[in-house]
Amino acid sequence: MKQTVVITAAMLAGFVGGVLGTLTTRAFERTRAEQTVRARSFELLDQTGKAISYWGVNKEALPAI
Repeated sequence: MKQTVVITAAMLAGFVGGVLGTLTTRAFERTRAEQTVRARSFELLDQTGKAISYWGVNKEALPAI
């Protein structure tokens, strides 16, 4: 009986540790992912959805702003 309690407690502690580790890792990945944005071009839109600025590369591979 005593051995069953120890095994159950160990399994429960392992499960809780796995859940906490997964949640911590996922939170860190979200934060890290939000720090870097990669794209070939950006468009800045006004409130109506009309493009008011464009950042990208033109056909000659030169920056277009």
